[in-house]
Amino acid sequence: TRLSGAWTVVATAVIFGVFHELFLPGRFLPSTFLGLFLGWVRLRSGSIFPGMVLHAFHNSLLLALIYYQDALVAHGWGIEEQMHLPLKWHLLALVAIAIGAGMLLATTSQSHESHRAPITDS
Repeated sequence: TRLSGAWTVVATAVIFGVFHELFLPGRFLPSTFLGLFLGWVRLRSGSIFPGMVLHAFHNSLLLALIYYQDALVAHGWGIEEQMHLPLKWHLLALVAIAIGAGMLLATTSQSHESHRAPITDS
């Protein structure tokens, strides 16, 4: 209750990034940005479930890339001997995020905060 919604998202995104960095070194920034996006989805939708689905989808996609790495390399997708995905994959992900964010903005109300009953001191 001490932080605004936006600052709560920033704080939890940093914690999300630190947690993932501890288990997968080099993942702080990508995980923090994912945490910012998932927090924004929570603020816009008013529910944690869309973020949970997006996080599960993200992790499933990463696991699929690991599982099919040999097949991807054989088809020239260029992920061999790299610690992170190629830049073009990140750009494609940004386009997908922009499309998803646009869809979310187009289908949700401006603010769920304005629909809540006012808090009164009793």
